Amino acid sequence: MKNQYFGDENDYKKYGVLRLLSGADPAGIAICWMFTEDDGSTDRRYLDYLKQPAKWRDCDPELFDALNEFMQTGIRNVKYAERLFAKPPTYFYTPVLTDDPDDRKTYMEDLAANLEGIWLTFFDPDTGLAPDSVRKGIKDSNRYLFWDEVSTFYRDTRRSILIYQHFPRIDHDKFISDTASRLLSETSAPEILSLSTNRMVFFLIPGPEHREIVKNASDRISERWDPHIKVLKHTAESV
Repeated sequence: MKNQYFGDENDYKKYGVLRLLSGADPAGIAICWMFTEDDGSTDRRYLDYLKQPAKWRDCDPELFDALNEFMQTGIRNVKYAERLFAKPPTYFYTPVLTDDPDDRKTYMEDLAANLEGIWLTFFDPDTGLAPDSVRKGIKDSNRYLFWDEVSTFYRDTRRSILIYQHFPRIDHDKFISDTASRLLSETSAPEILSLSTNRMVFFLIPGPEHREIVKNASDRISERWDPHIKVLKHTAESV
């Protein structure tokens, strides 16, 4: 996550999904921003959705109006997002993630140790899950969430997990199917949900005790965000 992209179209969808998930259970959610340093680039094309309220506002009017107001300040900082999650309690994990593997290990351990009363954790890496060619500790490895981190976190915390994933330049449907299949294998979860948009997809792994909560929340996401977000369930039999 980089501050420089705060408030763009992807963020609108991201916060919309998180707001519906956070309201799905009285327990709170944790948002692990996986902050990396800004690189100075920006793309204001992805703010054009704010000029199209007829197309976008009905998905989440309160969120749309808040992001529109924030963008008028000219300051793009994810700290504003904390105002969008009033209830139930939301834990924001905000340390900057570096490439150093020892720092990364401590980062993940500290996160896992602070999840009392949390039912779902959202991971927001710059790019998404690490391809096999990327190793921990190399330059820009902080842009990724690694597969062993997902399986360990899921096994040890028994919390639901939501993962941000930017689409690579391959067929989106095949990428979703292949990634869901690997997540099923790596976590031994009975099902994975994909929440896909035109440029990104979220993978939602229900915790052992959260399948009904996740089903109800995903139904609400489909209802509120169609056609901008497509929700699919993946099981070992379907992938």
